[in-house]
Amino acid sequence: MVFAACYLWFLAANLSINDSYQVRSAVVSALHKASGGHEEWDAVATLPNALEWMEVSFPTLVFNSTPPAAKARAVAKGVMRNETLCISSWNCFVTGEESGYTGAKALRITQRRSKYYDNEGRIHDDTPNDARFRGGTDPQSGLDYSKSLVPKRTQDSVIDPDSDPDDRENTSIALSAALSEFCIVSSPGDGKSYGDHGGLVCLLDVDEVSFRKQLGLLQTEKFFVPETSLLVVEFTLQNSNRQMLAYTRLEFVLLPSGALEKSLSVRSLLLFGLSDILDNFGNLVLRFLPGLIYLTFTVRFIYALYEGLRREWVRSAHKEGDRVLLTLFTFFRMDIFNSLEAVSISLSLASAVLFIIWCVENANLDERKAGDFCAFLNYSEGLTQKVTDYNRLSAINILLIGMRPFKFVRQNQRIAKMNQTLWAASQDILWFVLLLFLTMCGFATLTYLSFGRRVEEYSSLSSALVSCFQYLLGEFDLDALIEADALMSCFMFPYLIAMYCFFSNIFFAIIDRHFLPIEAIPFQWKRKLKPLLAKVCRCIEWDEDFVMEQDPNATKAVGPPSRKDRVKDVQTKIREEFRRAGMQDPTKPTVARAKDLSEVCEVDDRIEEALRWSRVEARRLRKLFKELQQEKRQDQSDEYFVMNRVMTEIDKEVSLSKAEKEEARRFMRYATQLYEQFALQDQETLARYIILLERTINRNNVEREQLQEEVTRMKDDMEKLNKDDIHSQVAATSPSAASPAVLTAAAHTSVAAHAARGDEAGAEADSGSSSSSDSDDGEGRHRKGVETRLEAAMKEYTNDTRGTEDQEEPDPSDPNATSSHMLHSTQALLDALNSARRKSVRG
Repeated sequence: MVFAACYLWFLAANLSINDSYQVRSAVVSALHKASGGHEEWDAVATLPNALEWMEVSFPTLVFNSTPPAAKARAVAKGVMRNETLCISSWNCFVTGEESGYTGAKALRITQRRSKYYDNEGRIHDDTPNDARFRGGTDPQSGLDYSKSLVPKRTQDSVIDPDSDPDDRENTSIALSAALSEFCIVSSPGDGKSYGDHGGLVCLLDVDEVSFRKQLGLLQTEKFFVPETSLLVVEFTLQNSNRQMLAYTRLEFVLLPSGALEKSLSVRSLLLFGLSDILDNFGNLVLRFLPGLIYLTFTVRFIYALYEGLRREWVRSAHKEGDRVLLTLFTFFRMDIFNSLEAVSISLSLASAVLFIIWCVENANLDERKAGDFCAFLNYSEGLTQKVTDYNRLSAINILLIGMRPFKFVRQNQRIAKMNQTLWAASQDILWFVLLLFLTMCGFATLTYLSFGRRVEEYSSLSSALVSCFQYLLGEFDLDALIEADALMSCFMFPYLIAMYCFFSNIFFAIIDRHFLPIEAIPFQWKRKLKPLLAKVCRCIEWDEDFVMEQDPNATKAVGPPSRKDRVKDVQTKIREEFRRAGMQDPTKPTVARAKDLSEVCEVDDRIEEALRWSRVEARRLRKLFKELQQEKRQDQSDEYFVMNRVMTEIDKEVSLSKAEKEEARRFMRYATQLYEQFALQDQETLARYIILLERTINRNNVEREQLQEEVTRMKDDMEKLNKDDIHSQVAATSPSAASPAVLTAAAHTSVAAHAARGDEAGAEADSGSSSSSDSDDGEGRHRKGVETRLEAAMKEYTNDTRGTEDQEEPDPSDPNATSSHMLHSTQALLDALNSARRKSVRG
């Protein structure tokens, strides 16, 4: 409260809103009444009206707004000089001299002109629509329409008074000798024109005769021409009674349609009198002291906001890591009052900087008055603009300061109930506002198109939207709409019905739907007064807590049926129907019994440890609560006990919990690092084993395919071995020596040769598939394996044939018997060889 009171005191003392309004009202009233028997300010609608008002009515405002009798009495008493020009008695012109001119100057007139272009449009049937109805010569008929239509034209855009000149403006202006005595052609940046944007500038004298003569020269020497698009009149007034300085500006902007848009601006500020600090010391202290107190509170709020942000940063750093942007976003999003406080502090600092600039420039007022008159006008315009900006920032800031008390009363149940209601209904209200805005925009567009040509309030979309909103407030002029278009004015009746009967009821229904009917706790005066009066009035029982309850036997008033009652009745009917049908009611809630921990999971050592810890903590907490309860009974001040005893225990518990949490976090991080390291080692070992196993499997697969190829090749060789080969070897010996043993040995030799060739071929294939560095070693091992297999096959064949030695030898004279015996021996040798290969593969 002290913070807001100091700020309001500071603004009221330095802005002087009431005095500024009185000064502005006096100037505006005098300007509207000045006529001189001709056009008044309100009647000025075109450029000729403005020129006539400037020539006749404006001198009346400058020289005759103060009654002559009142001025004579003021001069006689010595409170006003005869040469002083004042509006409404005490708002006097601030005059000054300009280098290069003679005499004191009272005001400045700035004019900016548009360029003129030849109107080369045509009115033939083939002429485009945008060029139709313009002056010029028709090339087909040869008719000259320049006499009946306008032969010249300007741009179709408006010159903004606060914009720099561009190619649309005519900057090549020639002045006559008479105008050159008090007028110049100013360039942008020379500080002679309004806003320092350049143009044709004229400075009028303070003397009434010279003033009227100069106005007459402006009319006769063609100062005002058809190319004139902007006219700005500036002067500064000072009210010494109120210590106010008022910068006044009149603007006349010529629109492309021919209409004139005029505006009047009177911006005033308070003069501090800093040049005479000793004389105004008491007044300055009363003005600046509240501001210093306000800035002190602002620094305190900055520190409190920083502490809250720091706590949030520490909390989020343990939870989510060191993330600055996320912490800032969370801190300002979770509590809207933090955002409002940050904006309010920013506005306070910005307004303080503007106020300091205002004071520094205000102290240079006398020095500025002694300088050039144009420079003083620019100084007055800039200073009043800074005051206007400071006023706007202060207004927004005081609005935010007015909302900050809700931060301290939001714990109140009644305030919390309203906040919860608005928060619960926020989405519905948002969609309602959107639907209302779209509907209003539709009707605003309708009124703009239907009545914008004839009614000023609907001549633009923005003004039509404002007028439609005023319809909701009950401010409308239906007669003007009926006069403009009787048929389209009928659409305003559905608009009124929709807004009043439909949308207003929807809004109330949304609030009623989300309103929380919570009975608030009655306010206890004794509890609030106990910290202040408990030690003084000990005879009063300050801890009494009485709540007036209603009579439980009294009949409750029956109100209109609510949505809740209707739902309850329907639920009762549903249960009755299920009861009649003998079915279980699905709407009836089932009571769930809480299960014991042993029923849910297997109790192991860790669960037993957790149970023991919970029992110890419960006993400790119960003991602490009893101790605090006993101490509270002995203490007389609840707030003191809570702040000094309870909060001490809570802070101690918080510190212990934080220490335990940090220890557990450190242990968890250490265990996690060890687990990840061991898991990584296990994964690497498993990966190496998988790679080795894959290589072994691939090598065995290659050997198996090679053995299969060798077996297939030997089978093919066996089939090629026919009787002719055996007889050819028998024929090489004598028939008498060709015994079965000799034939068998020949068969052995042939089979061994074929096997050796097959093994050599297989060895070559195997060596080709292996790497070049191991080819020789692989071939030697393969040959050794082939020899081993042949020896094993021969040994097995020998063991098989020993059992047949006692058998009868075939008749040597019978070639068929000999061949059969030889084939039988060869087949037995091949079987033995295959058996040896299979054993080698299995090995």
